[in-house]
Amino acid sequence: MSQREGIIIQMTGLSGAGKTTLAFGVQEVLARQGHNVYVMDADQYRKTLCKDLGFSRQDRLTNIRRLAARAKELSEVYDAVIIAAINPFEEGRGLLQERYNSPLLYVKCELEQLIERDPKGLYQKALLPEGNPNRMNNFTGISDPFEQPNTSKWTIDTGVHGINEAVEQVTVWFKAFIEQQQADVFFQRFLESLFLSAKNGQKKKNDHYATQEQVFRALFDIPIFDLLFFLHNECKDVADLEQWIRQRDSKIYLDEKVQEFHRLLHDLKPEEGYQNQLLTDEEWQHWQEKGYLQLSGLVPEEDCDCVKQQICEYLEVDLERPESWWPAGSEKIQSIMLPSLTTPGSKKLKGNPKIRRVFEDLYQQKTIVSQTLPLGYNPPETTSNKFRGTDLHWDIDFDRGLRYYIQGLLYLDDVEPEGGAFSLVPGYQNKVEELLKEHGSPEKAMEWIREQGLAIKLHGKKGDLILWLESLPHAATANTASKPRFVQYLAYHKIEM
Repeated sequence: MSQREGIIIQMTGLSGAGKTTLAFGVQEVLARQGHNVYVMDADQYRKTLCKDLGFSRQDRLTNIRRLAARAKELSEVYDAVIIAAINPFEEGRGLLQERYNSPLLYVKCELEQLIERDPKGLYQKALLPEGNPNRMNNFTGISDPFEQPNTSKWTIDTGVHGINEAVEQVTVWFKAFIEQQQADVFFQRFLESLFLSAKNGQKKKNDHYATQEQVFRALFDIPIFDLLFFLHNECKDVADLEQWIRQRDSKIYLDEKVQEFHRLLHDLKPEEGYQNQLLTDEEWQHWQEKGYLQLSGLVPEEDCDCVKQQICEYLEVDLERPESWWPAGSEKIQSIMLPSLTTPGSKKLKGNPKIRRVFEDLYQQKTIVSQTLPLGYNPPETTSNKFRGTDLHWDIDFDRGLRYYIQGLLYLDDVEPEGGAFSLVPGYQNKVEELLKEHGSPEKAMEWIREQGLAIKLHGKKGDLILWLESLPHAATANTASKPRFVQYLAYHKIEM
C-alpha cells in the first residue's frame, strides 16, 4: 500500500493467555494471503526499548505509549502492526484507540486455567508467599490488577478455542479490518482528488484518474449529472462529499462498495488468452471493420416494457394521449435524456449478464464495470415542439486523446427509420486523426463529415442492442413517426491494469 496510513491492532490479556502465539500465527497466515504484518512482542521490547521501566501503573502506561509510538513508525512500511502486550489498564488501551484508531482484541482465558497451564512456571512463582525470595512480584492478575476490557472490538477465549481454531478466527477478523482500512484510505484520497478536480476547474484528466472516476460512478450508481451538479453547486468540502455519498446507501452496503472500489483499482492482474463468449466471428469482424454492432435477442421483451412504463409514469405520459407526450416546462428532460431517472427495471437491464458478456467480448477482458447512464425519451416532432437532440458528433475528449471506449443503447420498443432511429457513420472510427490533420480542428472535420451525408439510420426491434466506439460519428435523429422513442443508454468501462 503506497503512502501508507498506519494500521495498529492491539491485543490485551493475561500472561499465558496466548497473545504472542496467536499474533505470530495470524501473521503467518496473513503473509500467505498477501498482507505484510509486523508483530511487536511486548516481552521482547521490555529488554530493549523499555528496559528502564518497572511495573508500576505509571511505568506500565509509559511502556504502552512507547510501544504505540514505535508501532506508528513501523506501520508506515507494514500493512499492519500487532501489539501483543498485557496492557492491563483501560487507560492504556483507550490511549491507543483514541490516538491511533487502534482496535482491541481481548485474548481471554480464565485465571484458573492459566494457573493450571502455567508452562513457564510464572504463576507458580507469583503465588508463592510474601517474603519468599523466589516470589514474582507485580504479577498481573495475582498481585497486580487486570482491568476487564470494556471496549474490545473482538474477544477470543483461548480456554474454549484451541490455538489453531483461534488463529483461524482472529485471521478472519484482522484481514477484514485491514482490508477495510486500506480501502477507506484509498477511497478518501480519491474523494479528495474528485473534489479538488471540480473546484479547481480541472478539465484534462489522465487515464488513471478517469478510470477511477468511471469505476466510482458505476459502483456507487451515481449518474454523472447528479454528481456534477452536487460538486459544482452544493459541495463545500471533502467531508460534505463523503456525507452526500453515505446518504445514498446503508453503511454495510457502502463499506462493501468501498472495498470493491479498492479491489478493482488496486489488486487486479492482467488477463491472458481471452476467448469470446457470445460474439461470432462474423460479428467480431463487422465490429473491427465498421466500428458498431446491432444485436437482437439478448433481453426479454417484458424487461423493456417494464422500463418503458416506468418512463411514462415518471413523465406523466399517456401513450393514448399524444397531447401528453411533450411535458410542458419539465425539468425532468434534458435534450432527449432523463438524467435523474433510475428505476428498478433500468438497473435490471444494466445488469443483464448477456449484455455484460458482449461488452467483455468487445473489450477482450472481464475486468469491466457498468456505467450509470440516463434513459432516453424522444417524442415525435410537432409544429411547436422540435427535436432537441444534437447533430452528428464525436464523444471524444480531445484534450485526453483517443481511447477504446464503447457506448451502447437498448431500444425499449420497435423503432422505425423515421422514429428517432440512432444514426452513425460506419467505418469512420479509425479516421479521426486523418480527418483532424486534413481539416485542422474537430469542428471543421465534423462539419465535413456531415456534408458527405454518409450517416445511416439503425432502425430496429424492441430489445435490440446497438454498440459503437466513441470515435465513431453518431447522433440521435428527429422523430417524425407516430409514437415516442424509448431507449436505455448503456456502457461499460474497462479497468486498465
